[in-house]
Amino acid sequence: MTFDSTGDARVNIVAQVAVLAYLSGATVDCVSGSPTYNCEGIWAGDPSAGLIKIARAGDPAVNAPGATYADFGTVGNNRLAFNSYGQIAFVARLTGGTVDSGNDTAIYRGQTGGIAMVAREGDDAPGGGIYDELSEPSIGRNGEVAFLAGSKLYLEGVRVAAVGDPAPRGGTFYSLSFPAIDDSLVFRAEVSDAGFLDTYVTLIGGELVEIVREGDSAPNTDGQSFTALYSNAVVNRCGQIPFTAQISNGLKGLWIFHADGTGVLVALQGQPSPAGPNYGTVFGYLSDRAARTNLCDGGSRYFNDAGQVVFRTSLSDGSTGLFRSATPDLPSSFIFADGFESGDTSAWSSSEELRP
Repeated sequence: MTFDSTGDARVNIVAQVAVLAYLSGATVDCVSGSPTYNCEGIWAGDPSAGLIKIARAGDPAVNAPGATYADFGTVGNNRLAFNSYGQIAFVARLTGGTVDSGNDTAIYRGQTGGIAMVAREGDDAPGGGIYDELSEPSIGRNGEVAFLAGSKLYLEGVRVAAVGDPAPRGGTFYSLSFPAIDDSLVFRAEVSDAGFLDTYVTLIGGELVEIVREGDSAPNTDGQSFTALYSNAVVNRCGQIPFTAQISNGLKGLWIFHADGTGVLVALQGQPSPAGPNYGTVFGYLSDRAARTNLCDGGSRYFNDAGQVVFRTSLSDGSTGLFRSATPDLPSSFIFADGFESGDTSAWSSSEELRP
């Protein structure tokens, strides 16, 4: 039996990895829907010492008597999260025993020494009612897990928000997506308020706070406002979030905001880049697979605790560029001194080869 291919993969700051992988071999059943399907699983650990199996399709499901894992790859967008301490969170679909369509998804948390169930579809949920289908796990530095259950968002034993709830700045939540937790929880939402407006929301001291909403003034743009927000939610330890957006003059750019609503512009279409030509398109999702996970979840690290963001753009001469911003001048729970000023950017640009 060998690894055949990989799905989601995560790496943390001490070079441990977690991976959703698919198998091949004489004893492997890869026929979808087969009662003996065992073609996929989740492994984690230090690659130099060998990865350890966390869970595999066909194995008995932890804390679900009589059930087995059916798969890990068909629920939601973010299926796997991994923090700096080697703790993993994932969503599994269950089969067998008393499993039916009303209780066949579960969120698990653990590490190479063992896992435990955080929540299961059909179980009683905090704040009343039962959990609907579970998806989108994110795990923070302290091991707390945030996840979606149908139209509701939970942080372990706390119901954070639900579709239909009042939004902090008016209107009601129309959709919730992409929760990300580090020391703080951030999520993306759509608000129904004289139309449908995208927003980023954080949880501070048990209260929801909107960080930025479509229609808000866009910093450093001479009075332009945000008309579209593109990125999924991601947050660093300082409570800062990066996102790409379009403003009222039709240009796209990249901003970094803090939970208190202050923000700085990193790059804007049409402005000069450090590589010489003007910025062309600031790609809407930065790195889409990375944006689906929190910084702490071990996704591709385009955003760090210093507030530095790596992003890719086209340039006006037809080349593309890879850029790294400086630490933004934003509120933070830490003090950084790196010799840069807000707005400084390092860059590499290429048409056929990288050049400094």
